[in-house]
Amino acid sequence: MIAKLKLVGDGTEEHPYRVNLPTYQTLFYNVEEGYALVVIPDDIHGLTDDDLKASGGKQTSRGHYVEALSPKALEKMHAHFDKHYVEHKGKFRVENV
Repeated sequence: MIAKLKLVGDGTEEHPYRVNLPTYQTLFYNVEEGYALVVIPDDIHGLTDDDLKASGGKQTSRGHYVEALSPKALEKMHAHFDKHYVEHKGKFRVENV
């Protein structure tokens, strides 16, 4: 899935810009507008094709592109993180821009 998500961090060495995910590939950051376009591997986000379609996802050559995840999809993704990254429960939280 490709998603547009809120950036966290302030760009310093101590708090670099990032997206609050366990694993992702950055396509680009837009620091002025506070977001990143990232590729999230399918085995990381825990969402189904139906979840992505319900969020308005559109199929691309690199998977679904989602401008903004639905509240239900965000909740499901966060629950997936908590289940699969128990040692980081509550840490991995993403937000739409």
